[in-house]
Amino acid sequence: MHQFAVRERYLSFEVRDTHYNLGKPCGLLVAQLALGLAGQDRAEIRVQVVELLARQGP
Repeated sequence: MHQFAVRERYLSFEVRDTHYNLGKPCGLLVAQLALGLAGQDRAEIRVQVVELLARQGP
């Protein structure tokens, strides 16, 4: 997906009938999270996100 955002002119990505704008700040990150959360490893991804947020502090 990153290669498309850099090389091609794809400005959106669709996961489960929801479009994500890759041209917006953090758009690629949000699309990658949506893709991961729509897959079979969603529980592991949720754990990783929660751990990252916990490490950031208030």
